[in-house]
Amino acid sequence: MGKVLDGTSPAHKTMPEYIVAIIISACIGSYGWLARRIEEVDRRVDTFEVKVAKEYVTKDELANALSRLEGHFVRLEEKFDQHVISTPEKIASLIQSYRKLP
Repeated sequence: MGKVLDGTSPAHKTMPEYIVAIIISACIGSYGWLARRIEEVDRRVDTFEVKVAKEYVTKDELANALSRLEGHFVRLEEKFDQHVISTPEKIASLIQSYRKLP
């Protein structure tokens, strides 16, 4: 004859329904929390993108500004070179002028 199952054997132990409901609720709640966090991060990234677009220069703008700045430096360098080249002549001229003084 077969065994009589009295509900105490491991094969007949089941999880109560309320625990299953708690687990399902926790999973759904976690999904909702995660979805809200993802939306928040997405909103923050969008805000950052708009800020970058408003406040920062593009590579082309930066290259143009640096090119103009380099042109100014080249002109200053040429002026300094002319000054340095003419300075010894001016110094020699001043020395001769002072030597001629009584």
